[in-house]
Amino acid sequence: MVAKVKRLIRSKTARAMLTWAHYRFKLTLRHQARK
Repeated sequence: MVAKVKRLIRSKTARAMLTWAHYRFKLTLRHQARK
């Protein structure tokens, strides 16, 4: 049970990190395009 919860948290964190990285990437692209 504990392992399952830990895995759930890890997947949630991984997804959040991916979304954050994608968001940062889009911001950087927009910044580059403006130049």
